[in-house]
Amino acid sequence: MQYKTIFLIGHEGSGKTTQAIYLYWWLRKKGKNPIQVKFTDENLLAFLFKILLLHLRSSNTYYSTYKQMKYIDFDPNLIRKVFKFWCYLNCACEVLMYLLKIKLMKVLKFTVISEGHPIHAIINMYNIAVFHKIPVTNNIFAKFLLRLIKTREPLIILHAPYDITVNRYIHRKSLIEPIWYISIQKKFLKYIINENPHSLLIDTAKNDILSTFQKIKDYLSSELKCLR
Repeated sequence: MQYKTIFLIGHEGSGKTTQAIYLYWWLRKKGKNPIQVKFTDENLLAFLFKILLLHLRSSNTYYSTYKQMKYIDFDPNLIRKVFKFWCYLNCACEVLMYLLKIKLMKVLKFTVISEGHPIHAIINMYNIAVFHKIPVTNNIFAKFLLRLIKTREPLIILHAPYDITVNRYIHRKSLIEPIWYISIQKKFLKYIINENPHSLLIDTAKNDILSTFQKIKDYLSSELKCLR
């Protein structure tokens, strides 16, 4: 029996969490010993690094714009150095999380349902670079994460138009992500599709929860044969 990882990739509000829950119970009924894991845009160490920066700031010099940070009084060169260090820290930790959440779980013979993908760390890094107008430098850990999307394991990509996504944010009373942020995420989704032709793309605005899940089941059962 072959144990696999099923990646659910998409922007916030695309339906990853809902489909991950459906997949978990479906695989459990199939006797596949599933486990559900999650990759966030930012890991704990990188978050603590941001908190440290907050304590170093001057009063009234910091403001938050949608998960991104801008230090008004900081020297631009310092911001670049901080950003470069944060990128290495975030991507290195994401590689470690991949080894623990994916590779280790597979060794323990779990079928892993991953809500999100390690590449989300790169997307977050790129968004902050755009926000601060900082060029993205070479990062050995980021290159490793990019190679992960070429895996033959199932990649299920969920997306929805921005207006539908906003309605979902309002419904669940969460922070609304700006359209430029979502647009960058969708560019990365196109890159993932080009790099992995075996991936499945579903517009969750055109399919309800159950029909989306049916497409996922058909994809896993017939095309990738991961339930044999």
